[in-house]
Amino acid sequence: MARWYTVEFVLWYLIILKVYCRKLPDAAAELAEMCNQDRRCSSYLHHSYFWPKYPIDLSDIQWREYRKVLPLLSLAAAAHILARAALGRRRIWPCLMLSGAFVLYVHGAHTIFVIAACFGSYALAKVCGVSRWAPFVAWAYGLLMIAIKLSEVRISFGFLGPFGYWLNGLQSHDWHQSLSLLCLRLISFNMDYYWTLKELKDTKVDDAQAKVTSMPSSLYKTREQQSRDLEEYNITNCLAYCFYSPLWLAGPTTTFNAFTSHIRDRSQEAVVGWKLLLYATRLLFCFVLLEVMLHSCPVWAIGRSSLYLKVQRPDLLASYAMMMLIAMWLKFLIIWRFARLWALCDGIEVVENMQRCVCNNYCITSFWRGWHVSFNRWLVRYLYVPLGGRKYRLVNVWLVFGFVALWHDAELKLLAWGMLNALFMVGESLAACVWRSKVFSTVRALPETSRWVRAAAGASYVYVLFFVNLTGYALGVGGTASLAQHAFLEDWAPCLETLVCTAIFLFAAVQVMLELRECGLCVDGAG
Repeated sequence: MARWYTVEFVLWYLIILKVYCRKLPDAAAELAEMCNQDRRCSSYLHHSYFWPKYPIDLSDIQWREYRKVLPLLSLAAAAHILARAALGRRRIWPCLMLSGAFVLYVHGAHTIFVIAACFGSYALAKVCGVSRWAPFVAWAYGLLMIAIKLSEVRISFGFLGPFGYWLNGLQSHDWHQSLSLLCLRLISFNMDYYWTLKELKDTKVDDAQAKVTSMPSSLYKTREQQSRDLEEYNITNCLAYCFYSPLWLAGPTTTFNAFTSHIRDRSQEAVVGWKLLLYATRLLFCFVLLEVMLHSCPVWAIGRSSLYLKVQRPDLLASYAMMMLIAMWLKFLIIWRFARLWALCDGIEVVENMQRCVCNNYCITSFWRGWHVSFNRWLVRYLYVPLGGRKYRLVNVWLVFGFVALWHDAELKLLAWGMLNALFMVGESLAACVWRSKVFSTVRALPETSRWVRAAAGASYVYVLFFVNLTGYALGVGGTASLAQHAFLEDWAPCLETLVCTAIFLFAAVQVMLELRECGLCVDGAG
């Protein structure tokens, strides 16, 4: 029986409402005032045309640059969608030409290096064929792309004058930055091609005449796993897939098989009509929400100026950490959903990232399945399963998160973030095994007691989620350690009060999360 209207859950609602409707707005106002009075912090604030009374925090470089080009990007998206609709969505050449023009505008003459990378990977795939070394070669080439990205070799055409500056492309998005996503696409093409050849070989069919016969499916998972006709693994489709403009700048990630199925079979039917309009409306609402938040509380400016180190109250630091993660979640959500909306309007379905609100997570495994979902699925298909999957999970998780950290960038904070994710995911798996053992069979048999134990464990792991992600995406190792020290370790009396209050709030929040899952309103791994 659902507990939504019980006295217990009314108490949880009141606690949650007090935090979101009273504590966080008050903390935001107080932090904004502190930033305005601090010379270094206020230097990161910009005048706002939408809300002149309040300056806006644009100190996050990624969001500032994305927000600046968003109007131009919207025009490019509209032009791309209309041109593809007019020229035919099931024709590959219009898709390749339009996407190639977009990449050429972004990277200028540096596009030649990206094209060369694609041809090199394609040649290796064709040479290796069904050889057992093909997966190793595909991954070695992908890691080479990451190494080139990390080296950041600068090649400028500025010596040619104004024409040379045009050849350099957009300075805000260097061609090295695109190599991370290109690496994923090249590995996807090579592995999908290898598995198709292996499937044909295993069924003892002549490769020269064989075609993988299958009925077109509307399910993305089927499109992702279903091999294509052998003739479709050609250089034209490879380039169109790698350069596909809606996904070029930031993703989401899709597989070669899934992408080609929409070109060759039929356009996506998952989000059409009023659903597409509703999706666009929700995206606009999220954008306005982030704009309001950055006007109200300069979370990124406080982080960049290290102003949080001057905050004396532990409860204010706890509120700041929460608002920082919400701002980070909204930023990625807007970037990824705009790209997905563009692709959906163009007839290509890609996986939805951010399938669950950042405030609706209490364990690392479900957090990852609901955060960068498309990348998570890519990792499972091309790395985790080939390494042995669940059979070697406690070992594989270190390799997977090591690759993820390197894929993002070669920074200490990202390496620490990756290793902390792996460490706590292993701990989470071991704790789940212990919980399912006979030792706790008596506790599990008592539904209410079991729920409270799970809520307490989930609340403790929310702290882990907070500090791991602040380490990787926001404050770094030193900044997060300083924040934790100021919030929970310095002056024991207020720190203890903050720890108890945040624990009660998180316990209440996890109770609601568990009830959502029990009622089927939110499923771990499905969003």
